[in-house]
Amino acid sequence: MESRIDGLEEQVRELGSALGRLESRVADLEAESGQAVETQLWPRREADEREDAGWLSSLVPLTGRSLLLLGGAFLLRAITDLEAVPNALGLLLGFLYALLLLFAGDRAAARSEGKIGATFYTIVGAIIAYPLVLEAVTRFGLLETLGASVAIAVASTALVLIAARRRLTAAAGAASLGAGLTCLALLRTSAEPTPLLIVLLALGLTMLWLFDREGWLSWKLTSAFLADLAFAILPAGLAAGRLSIEPARATSLLLALFTAYVVAFSARSLLKGKRTGLFEVAQTLVAGVIAFGGSWSILGADPLPGLTALVLGVAAYGIAFSPAVREDRRRSFFFFTSLGLVLIAVGSLQFLTADRAALVWSVLGIACALASARYERVTLSLHCTLYLLAALVASGLARTATAGYWLPDPAGWPPLRATQLVVIASLAASLAIPTARRSTSWGRLALVPRAMLLLFLVWAAGGALLALLAPRFLGTGQELDAGALATARTGLLAIPALGLAWLSGRRRFVEAGWLVYPLLAVAGLRVLTQDLQEGRPVTLFVSLALLGIALMASARWLRRGDSEGAPDS
Repeated sequence: MESRIDGLEEQVRELGSALGRLESRVADLEAESGQAVETQLWPRREADEREDAGWLSSLVPLTGRSLLLLGGAFLLRAITDLEAVPNALGLLLGFLYALLLLFAGDRAAARSEGKIGATFYTIVGAIIAYPLVLEAVTRFGLLETLGASVAIAVASTALVLIAARRRLTAAAGAASLGAGLTCLALLRTSAEPTPLLIVLLALGLTMLWLFDREGWLSWKLTSAFLADLAFAILPAGLAAGRLSIEPARATSLLLALFTAYVVAFSARSLLKGKRTGLFEVAQTLVAGVIAFGGSWSILGADPLPGLTALVLGVAAYGIAFSPAVREDRRRSFFFFTSLGLVLIAVGSLQFLTADRAALVWSVLGIACALASARYERVTLSLHCTLYLLAALVASGLARTATAGYWLPDPAGWPPLRATQLVVIASLAASLAIPTARRSTSWGRLALVPRAMLLLFLVWAAGGALLALLAPRFLGTGQELDAGALATARTGLLAIPALGLAWLSGRRRFVEAGWLVYPLLAVAGLRVLTQDLQEGRPVTLFVSLALLGIALMASARWLRRGDSEGAPDS
């Protein structure tokens, strides 16, 4: 027993000595780490102080140098004003002086002065170059619009090259603001705006490229805004007679604005894999309104805007179905398909009569339904719905159906035409196609396009049936049986609601259940407001019986549909 106690005491002593050595080692390590942290922190702080001091010390002399350089420009201006040299030579020397400063800015970015010095040189050069071009046109009359545009392009190209070569945002800003504002100022006095508009458009596309390369959002927005503003002035100037440009060329310029940006956005998506953002959507919308609105205000029924819209619309759909864009299940695919939808609809109206446009849109609606089923895209199901809605309106079927349900006398209803029957058949055919009905981005709303198609079909088919049969069997004018007409209208709401309730039990038409109670509510409202006022006991019996049967059977079938679960994909 004593030997065991002695052994335990020995182990405790060894453990205590080991713990003491461990504490000593930890203390040594903490001392070493503290010294290391101190030696690392102090030099970095001194470096930061030296950098700040270097920046501040560079700012003062560079400001003085910039003032001196501006003074040199004013010296050249004074020599020119005193007629010591011809005006043309003085302006040329001033412009070359500005380009020399831009070159000095490029060189400064590679030397010890860095971006600070380059920023001062490029800004001073831009301040000299662009006003000089403006004065050469407006004050001295030495340059025409073409020559001024070339000079602006030269200065802007130099600034853009510096911005891209040295990653200098100040150079990009100087080009964007300087060229844009100078061109706008010259547009107020010039009768030939073509070169100036081309410069602005090229600059806007260049800033789009610089944004992809450097992320300079502000200058991309600025250039696009100034270009849009300049092109928007074109139709107004032409209408006021202030511009000497031909209408066809003015229209070509306007369409070039829209086409250039659409091509640029397409290239970004196809070649660089860039996703469509808010800027692309907004710029396409603004440029489209300026281009097509201005073109139609200038040329009226000329086919050029419509042809351009059709070509770009087909191209937009083609881009949307390219592998690079189709795999992006959200923004880019939605952007290009929506662009194609709008452009094709706009272009069709330019070339086709209303009935022919309705037939084309009916075919396109069925094509979109097939594509939705093939590629499992709810967006294309929505396009199908929108094309067929446009066909409803263009064919006059919407007006005919509305008249059948609401106008009191069939004698004043518009006639039912063959084109309208084709639209109804297209609605039914599209519903028969198993379009996409599930999407992570759409959620429950993925069923909305088919629900809208069902509603359009019920509305159009019921109204067309009334327009076809009511004048023959219910009479018109003094011979009209108003009670029977009211009952027929109630029946064409209650019976379709009953059919939709039955369809909702089928997985392919589960969205039909959404329409049942709204239709029955409208039918009940019609019974209260029209059947009770205009009906006879017999017609009232029929109306109430139809509505009651529809309410009871629909409720039963809807409960059965809910118990069968969600639709298949």
